[in-house]
Amino acid sequence: MTKAASYLRVSTNGQIDGESLNTQRSTIQSYCDTRGWKLVKVYEDAGISGVKDDRPALQALLSAVKAGEIEAVVVKDLSRFGRSARDLLNNIQTLKDCSVTFISLKEGIDGSGPYGQFMLTILAAIAELEMEMITSRMKENRLARWRDRRIFCGKPPYGYSWNAKEKRIEIVPDQGEVYSRVIREYLDLGKSLNDISIDLNAEGVPTRNGGSSRWSSGTISKILKCADYRGEITVNRFISDAKGKVIGNRPESEHIIFEAPPLITRDRWERLQERLNNANARSGRQSKVAQEFLLHDLCVCGICGAKMRSDYGTRRADGSRSRNYACYWHKATPKLLSIKGREKCSLPIIPAELLEWQIFYVELFKQLGLDPDQHYKPLLDEKSNGDNIIKELERKLSNLQAGSKRKEIVLRNLDSLLERDDFDSVAYSQKRNDFIAEIQALRRKMEETRQELDGLRKRKVDKAEFAKFMSEADAFKAVTHKIMNLSFSGKQRLLHGVLDGPITVGSSTLIPHVGRDPEDEMMKILGSCGLVVRHNQPLLLELLGDKHTMKSL
Repeated sequence: MTKAASYLRVSTNGQIDGESLNTQRSTIQSYCDTRGWKLVKVYEDAGISGVKDDRPALQALLSAVKAGEIEAVVVKDLSRFGRSARDLLNNIQTLKDCSVTFISLKEGIDGSGPYGQFMLTILAAIAELEMEMITSRMKENRLARWRDRRIFCGKPPYGYSWNAKEKRIEIVPDQGEVYSRVIREYLDLGKSLNDISIDLNAEGVPTRNGGSSRWSSGTISKILKCADYRGEITVNRFISDAKGKVIGNRPESEHIIFEAPPLITRDRWERLQERLNNANARSGRQSKVAQEFLLHDLCVCGICGAKMRSDYGTRRADGSRSRNYACYWHKATPKLLSIKGREKCSLPIIPAELLEWQIFYVELFKQLGLDPDQHYKPLLDEKSNGDNIIKELERKLSNLQAGSKRKEIVLRNLDSLLERDDFDSVAYSQKRNDFIAEIQALRRKMEETRQELDGLRKRKVDKAEFAKFMSEADAFKAVTHKIMNLSFSGKQRLLHGVLDGPITVGSSTLIPHVGRDPEDEMMKILGSCGLVVRHNQPLLLELLGDKHTMKSL
């Protein structure tokens, strides 16, 4: 008696729980009884798609065939036995090589003869075409729903989740707080990405993947460089191969943009990217130059606008070397100047000790209200300009809110087109999508303006409190003393944390002239240096390390 085996496969849990497997079993059993064959084994792959490579029951069947345990294989239809035409024919060839008869009941095919082999080839190709057409339609339907923002494919960035019920991106509270913390520690406290990752791991803060996954400077860098946190999550940007590897970029017209609650303002985002562009920002390891030049990478020439270089001079008798700051185009070679079509900048080389003293102990102290002569007055005098900016932003926010309400009314009125006899569904859909996009854009601008306004209001309050605090002589002396006695790295962190833009050395209205007294010329250049600071209270609290002394900040 011929020993037969059957192979059954269903691709969904519904089919497993339903009649599909039972139907296949009974049909094959009836066929074997008719032929007088003994059905010795039933191999089942339940809930496994035909397009998947890993089908354990099928592999077990082929192993039994090669071992000579089976003389015939019966399936209900061809699509159950192979994921593609090539796969199907390879499986049948394995049976043929082992002299095993192959039967497909639905197509009435005996694969052992030439006619059956021919029909198998044709029907397998048709089955594969049908599978590809179904897969293509599913992908097209999925892409259409994705473009209409009815689904979100993949995972949103860390800090966000997709609310499938409400069809919108939402902030994950715990992750949003971690993102804000990282931004604050990196931008305001001047910590390196490596130090931040060490702290997060030490505190057991979970990554998005959870489990044993750990934070690293690379992970944090990737998150901080992602522009999605500004309020627009852009997807469908890349072309991937079958294994998911990115092999190209899609044109901007194919990008899909989801509106999301912003976690960072554009102003802070731009400052964040500026700092990330610093090669030493990730690891925290500084170059030798950065460890010896207080103003390294912080200054620009006030005459030509070029970046100021940190340079070592000639070696002294004691083995030390002088330190200088010089405009890039002042130090450039004649050949480079010729190639770039530029003239040598007239800003002279400035001794590092002079410039660092002028910037840190004169200009910075003055900006922070620590100048012994001016005390806290500069802070109070800036109030009027800040008030004007706040009023302007309040007007802008009010106009945006009014504009958004008008668009929403127009969108509601658009539905009246549905009742017209000449209703054009294509035109209606286009107009509706346009209005929704405009409303979303207005809402993003409203959120950005609101965040900027809140930031300015907070800065105004901080300045007022700081000025009030610094008006007290004892507090003034204590803070001044602590800042003056900060370590070199502490002074660097203070500068990086409070500077709002580069330090300008010299001025285009102050052009040096040959023949003037060098010392007089240098004093005029130093006196024309400029910088703008922001009152970074968290950094001041950390650097000064005395919350009782600084409790009014």
